[in-house]
Amino acid sequence: MLCGYFAGDDVSLTFDCQPLPSSVDSGWLLTPIFWTGSDGKSNPNKAVVLKVKTPTQTELFIEWETPAGNRVQQQQVTPGNAATKNIGTNGQVGEAMVDDGFSRTWTLQFLLGTCMDVAQIDIFNVGSSGSTNGVMSAPLRVWFLHDPQEAANVSACM
Repeated sequence: MLCGYFAGDDVSLTFDCQPLPSSVDSGWLLTPIFWTGSDGKSNPNKAVVLKVKTPTQTELFIEWETPAGNRVQQQQVTPGNAATKNIGTNGQVGEAMVDDGFSRTWTLQFLLGTCMDVAQIDIFNVGSSGSTNGVMSAPLRVWFLHDPQEAANVSACM
């Protein structure tokens, strides 16, 4: 989790770090931009896995907010069936859920492409019908961040 000041290419953000779990804006810094596997192969560091707890019999509605302020729903897919697409216009989120009869624990996997230094995700709790019907919780706002100094060193976007 990122605490304090973050200066991206087009945005400056400050995060007050609350103890987790928290419902305030939070920033997650993916660094370094590449990681090396046990086989010595370099891989882009772009996956973020979050756990979110909601009341039982509710669903999630997840949006990516563009730098211009437009919101784009991210398709919710079962993780492991196919490669989840990066956050964006046609983005997806890998989603698994466990319901114990009192609450639901959601495991969400997001992928932040190495050419995107900042992505804002809004996670809403909605009714059990699966549609918003105009009723959504206030969003849990999460920011995913790549250090723009590291991203500038990437010769080709992945």
